[in-house]
Amino acid sequence: MCAALSCNAESLEPGIAIANARANCGGISETFKSMKTMAQVNTAVTGIGTAAGAGAVAVGIAKANIDKEIEKLIRDVQERELEKGNTELSVDEGQDFIDATIALKRNVTTSETNKSKLEQQSKNLGNWRTGLLAGNTATNIAGTIIAANNRVGTDLRTQLNKCVESLHDLQASKMQAQINNADANTIQKMNNIITACREYDTLDIDKIDNKAKGATISSGTGIAVGAAGTITSAVANTDKIRNDNTDAGMTKEKNLNTASNVLAAGATVASGVATVFNAQQISVLNRAQQIATQCIEALNQ
Repeated sequence: MCAALSCNAESLEPGIAIANARANCGGISETFKSMKTMAQVNTAVTGIGTAAGAGAVAVGIAKANIDKEIEKLIRDVQERELEKGNTELSVDEGQDFIDATIALKRNVTTSETNKSKLEQQSKNLGNWRTGLLAGNTATNIAGTIIAANNRVGTDLRTQLNKCVESLHDLQASKMQAQINNADANTIQKMNNIITACREYDTLDIDKIDNKAKGATISSGTGIAVGAAGTITSAVANTDKIRNDNTDAGMTKEKNLNTASNVLAAGATVASGVATVFNAQQISVLNRAQQIATQCIEALNQ
């Protein structure tokens, strides 16, 4: 190999080889740093979305429990009203009739009061769930945009290829300088640069794009699921749906609320997966930045 290099008339002079490597590898560290910052921002954004989705699930479960109590009270009121209408007492039991009627009215009134309080709580929880799902959807939209743009573009790929090529030229130049018994300090500097920059050859920048792609797909899924959940939750909490106390009406309301909770869980999972991809992209970018930084530092010494 040395023999071949010694015959290579195109080997660059050490100064030129170093200057070319410095020019072609400069700025890469700052680009990776900027991309890492965006990945960190996206991790925070999708993390907030995950928390919002989890909150929507928790609120939805609490609402479901209250709705069960409301349904029970509705059934109780209906039964008591029916019982009141069917109360038959003899004339001799007039006072008992009055007492029974008063007791029934008192029970019905108490049930109606409790039902009213619970219905307000349920409506509030429904509004909170809708708001949290809307927040989750908004963070997934932002996450999709950030992830889709936080990739290795053509310009960076081209610069990385030139950087690696110039480092290979530097290696060839160093070997030729050794053959020519060049200045020891110059050879040592070239060797330091090659040692500091050698990890460029093992850097897989496709991993950066793969993590971004995964985050984009996950956040995109979160948008679809979260938007559907937001709409379903809002519909379930409308007065038209809530005030229909027929069997069919209460069944419809329960089904809408169940669907909302399921969609909230799905949106939470999607945001969580996107957060994982963003965190993994940070890890890859962190290594890339470290390689670029130690390389340019050696080139500038």
